[in-house]
Amino acid sequence: MAELRAYALSETEMTSHSMPLHSHDSETKINYSIIIPHKNSHTLLERCLNSIPPREDVEIIVVDDNSDDIETVKTIIKKHQNATFYINKGYGAGGARNTGLNQARGKWLLFADCDDYYVDGFLEELDKYVGSDYEVIYFNFLQFKEGNDVPESEKVSNYIKECAEGTRSVDYVKYRNNTPWNKMIARKFVEAYQIRFEEQPIGNDMFFSFQVGYLCKKYKVVDSKLYNYIVYKKSLTKSNWDEYKIKTYLENKQKFNGFVEFVGHKEWRHGFLFLCLQLYKAKDLQRAKGVLSYYFRHFFSLYKVRQKYTEDLRAKALNA
Repeated sequence: MAELRAYALSETEMTSHSMPLHSHDSETKINYSIIIPHKNSHTLLERCLNSIPPREDVEIIVVDDNSDDIETVKTIIKKHQNATFYINKGYGAGGARNTGLNQARGKWLLFADCDDYYVDGFLEELDKYVGSDYEVIYFNFLQFKEGNDVPESEKVSNYIKECAEGTRSVDYVKYRNNTPWNKMIARKFVEAYQIRFEEQPIGNDMFFSFQVGYLCKKYKVVDSKLYNYIVYKKSLTKSNWDEYKIKTYLENKQKFNGFVEFVGHKEWRHGFLFLCLQLYKAKDLQRAKGVLSYYFRHFFSLYKVRQKYTEDLRAKALNA
């Protein structure tokens, strides 16, 4: 289990599930719980927090994965009266998001990466659906490259626009949109199916999003661009990989292939040669060699991962 710590205004370190840095009045109705995992990006975290209006029906849950400068992070959090702060030692962003889910009290769940931020007025747009019985609201986003103020075209964003217009199958949004941050999800839906993030170094959000897409029956796709997604030159998913990260990467691809087959889209499978070509095109030769080596050394065990994941999906579908 990851170690969980909470912080009070006195900045005294406490035990698990103690008083958070700030707390809401027990009578306040919380419509939105916004969960933000964080590690060593306090300047960008502050920008993200500043993009969220200080409304009484909003709680912000920041879960830190053991940053180097906790005091600075606490100082930032204290500026936001609707924010709570936890330290979750271990399991990365997936574990941090799960901690946030366990603490959330809002009717609706939103997820943000600490190095992204929301568009002005995003809550006013989401307020249109706060009283609805939808399980998921899919909304659109803007994508920027680091240091560039001009948004760039992005295929998933185009899928969302076309699905909202009814010119493309909604499967493209439900099953090819594997990030949690452009969805507003009913908390009671997540709790009913006990949907959680995988606690692994990369791809922790992919299968959370797939399960949400597969299990939801009441959903709406809107073309409103409410989130700013920033593509950085160096991120966790583009940094150096050890063998464990390569293993996780290839297992994720096997699970992905099993999933898209399960939902009737074999044409979306990721072939192994295609994956290697992607890495070579990105001039990531060292990682491509590592992936190639691991794949051939562990071919049968990787196939078993895919087989087991598909069997688990079938079992979950029967109980849905």
